[in-house]
Amino acid sequence: MTIPTYIHRATIEPLMANLQPTSTPIWGGMTPQHMIEHLTAIHHIGCGSPEAPCFTDEAKLPTIREFLRSEVELRQGVISPIFGKDLHPYKHPDLATAKLAFLNAVDIFHQYYQANPGKLHMNPVFGQCSYEDWQLFHKKHNYHHFKQFGLV
Repeated sequence: MTIPTYIHRATIEPLMANLQPTSTPIWGGMTPQHMIEHLTAIHHIGCGSPEAPCFTDEAKLPTIREFLRSEVELRQGVISPIFGKDLHPYKHPDLATAKLAFLNAVDIFHQYYQANPGKLHMNPVFGQCSYEDWQLFHKKHNYHHFKQFGLV
């Protein structure tokens, strides 16, 4: 299977219309707002704001980066090494505001790399990533969470 690409506002925004505060996940314990705020945070990390550590052993990076470049989906129930399994307090007052912040983060991500094409930033799992690598990550990660909530 080829993982669909939902990494730009034009492809993400229509999906967001179907996500409601009462939407329930197919798996996992996130609420819709937690999921959107999680995606927002990792888009900021992709621009180095904030810089993140890498939790993967250096010896395993070549294999894990092969996975990044594959069409294999992220598995259900995977726990983020940077966010953990516990749900964090909301950063925004409601889902609508969180959605707007996410779309803004998506735009900022692409604008950042247009202005800084050679920049590398640490991904918590995949190590130092270029714009291309981060796009591959967001492709897998966004799809994973959109699927989690039945949006795709």
